Amino acid sequence: MFLLRRLLLLLCASLSTVCHALPTDAGQTMHITANSTSFNYKKGTGIYEGNVIVTQGKTRLEADRLITRNNLQHKIQQVLAYGLKQRAHYMTYLSETDTLQLNAEAEIIRFYPFRSLVVLEGNASVRHGEDLFEGPVAIYDMKNQTVNAPHSKNGRSKILIQPDREAL
Repeated sequence: MFLLRRLLLLLCASLSTVCHALPTDAGQTMHITANSTSFNYKKGTGIYEGNVIVTQGKTRLEADRLITRNNLQHKIQQVLAYGLKQRAHYMTYLSETDTLQLNAEAEIIRFYPFRSLVVLEGNASVRHGEDLFEGPVAIYDMKNQTVNAPHSKNGRSKILIQPDREAL
């Protein structure tokens, strides 16, 4: 029972870091660089291709292709990051030390800020310290603090939890 509780806590903490790093950095300027960029203000759609790098505060996202969709108030309502040559890569760093806090990768990373939802699809992995989650899909609902790794015909989910060093 203790191990199961720790497992769920670890997974929630790891994935919540993915989501909460953006709101923490929300006051920071977002920088997007790419080999090519197309933005349609009327449609509210941005397409960034080729070595896409997004930084905002201590958060960094790398992808081969990134699509943003804005609502009528011109606020980003959906971000789609695609790893075509290699998995899309999301990282967040601790402010004080610039130490990598969280490292998440997937073939597709979908972020829905207004729904407080993050979906990692296709060969997803989330590393928090020495602990690791891997699976075909991981869905994190920030509002309800729930993680769902649904059954998939593409494989099973796996979690690696290191022992608590202080408890030894």
